[in-house]
Amino acid sequence: MEYISNELNREPLHYVIAIPTFSVLLLMLMAGTGRLVVFASAKDLAWTAGVFLFPIVGLAVALIGSGIIGDDFHPQFTMQDVANHPIFYLSLVAVGIAFFFSVIVTISVPIMTNGWVFGILIGVLRLLAAVFFLAAIIPALFVADGGKNAFNPRATNWIAILIFGIFFWMLRVLVNGERVMSAREQRLISAE
Repeated sequence: MEYISNELNREPLHYVIAIPTFSVLLLMLMAGTGRLVVFASAKDLAWTAGVFLFPIVGLAVALIGSGIIGDDFHPQFTMQDVANHPIFYLSLVAVGIAFFFSVIVTISVPIMTNGWVFGILIGVLRLLAAVFFLAAIIPALFVADGGKNAFNPRATNWIAILIFGIFFWMLRVLVNGERVMSAREQRLISAE
């Protein structure tokens, strides 16, 4: 245990890795108990993913729409040209609204399904876990490029399949709303 604390003190980047990883493990444990709802549905999971995906997609749309990236790119473009483009402002407003709504959903659904204490805890852990999944899925997408940049294309494809398999299994475990609700109903029926 002392080794772990020494390593975390030495490198602040380890916190960026350790905290989201710990949150995923804690959420898996909570989902495994069958008493706490981590994600009520796939729609709930999608809104949580939107916390990070909306800004990424919005930035891409703003840059492509304003001409800084893509076929319409001209070397004389400056950030002032981009900032003056109406698509830049429209995408910022749309992304801001979508981001705000996804944060509200990410925090409010666990509170509605688990109560205030566990709901806030699960909401915060979900936000941290989204960082973990984002950090895990992006490298997997690069591995899944057909092995063009690898020494052994078949091994690279198998690694990508393994990463995606683990990723989707974890998501299947974490989306436990129906299972928990039916278990709660069974406990209420048996208590009567």
